[in-house]
Amino acid sequence: MPTIERILRSNVFGMSAAEAREMMQKCFGEETEGLRESFRIHDEAVESYRAYLDPLAYVSRENHTMSVMGRNNIARHLETNRRALRAMAA
Repeated sequence: MPTIERILRSNVFGMSAAEAREMMQKCFGEETEGLRESFRIHDEAVESYRAYLDPLAYVSRENHTMSVMGRNNIARHLETNRRALRAMAA
């Protein structure tokens, strides 16, 4: 997040600290159509990986079920981003 803030505050974008933080909050801390589409594609990828791994007996159960990748969701993603944004503000 600090790198993104530096970019937004650079001469290219010319934002103030407050403007950069507001932009970052809107882009990373709120649910958007782009985020929903990203997770639709993410879910499609999880299902594709499961189908690909299904016939492979040597792959662990955790990998067969895509348990790590499959755990992610919009709410978890937004909370991670919001936590990072709060940490920057502190």
